Amino acid sequence: MKAINKYILIKRSNEEVKTSGGLLMSKAEESQMRYQVGVVITPGTLVEHIKEGDSIFFDKVHAFDVKIDGEMLTIVQERDVVAVL
Repeated sequence: MKAINKYILIKRSNEEVKTSGGLLMSKAEESQMRYQVGVVITPGTLVEHIKEGDSIFFDKVHAFDVKIDGEMLTIVQERDVVAVL
């Protein structure tokens, strides 16, 4: 499977979120955060600066989940990516 145009297929990261002081955030606090981390499975054909395997911060409000071969993946548009790690 390959994403097309400006869409990016990602797998959301389940890593623990730590503050700069080293405190672990609870799931309730994490759910209030607007941005989430994911790993790029496949960038779309017109995506320029993001490649497969990149970790990205994306706006989860504009993302949507799909189930592909029994695995939950997320699709976002390139414009909703705010940082590449």
